[in-house]
Amino acid sequence: MLGSNQRIWLFLGIAAALILLFVFLHGLPGSGGGGDEQPTPVANPAEDEPTPPRPGEKAGGSPAPTGRYKEIALIAQQPLPEHLPVLRKAAGDKSWKNRHAGVKGIARLKDQGDPALLLKVLANASEREEVRAAAAEGLGEMRHIDAGPALMRAMEGPSRVVRAASGVALWKIMKMHYGFRAGDSLANRQRVMQVIRREWPKFYAIAKNERG
Repeated sequence: MLGSNQRIWLFLGIAAALILLFVFLHGLPGSGGGGDEQPTPVANPAEDEPTPPRPGEKAGGSPAPTGRYKEIALIAQQPLPEHLPVLRKAAGDKSWKNRHAGVKGIARLKDQGDPALLLKVLANASEREEVRAAAAEGLGEMRHIDAGPALMRAMEGPSRVVRAASGVALWKIMKMHYGFRAGDSLANRQRVMQVIRREWPKFYAIAKNERG
């Protein structure tokens, strides 16, 4: 039989072992280990940081205010003719993102849009290439045959993005590709452009005659 002192020490030993087992399985209270307690959400700093400037864009420029951009982009998705004044204003905004959305919206209006404004944007060498490319795409969607010379000049420009968009736009207008590829060597592009420039006057005369 165990003496009273031995029974006390045995009881304390068992209690200590149970405490150690509990700590091992569940961690100390308030330590955050295990259990069903959810971690406190932490804000994503990337959502609050400004977008780094793109090449050719000055740091600290004027990024599009989120609300303003969303408003314009929403209109540009399914524009109506009465939205044209808003889209024209957006196309001249300080933010290139707003300008891009405005140009896309004007292009989607097609015959009810403003091809003269798109031609002006395309010809602006200081404009962002994304905005100029959107203008070229819009002119192609409009099948605006008077855009031919401007598109051909853009196809000979330094921006591959603008060259590609302009080449596709001219193909939509002329219904002929002529093998133009924006990423080809300068010599190959020049050779194709010679053919296009030679064919353009004949196409233009026929197209104008058909449209009366």
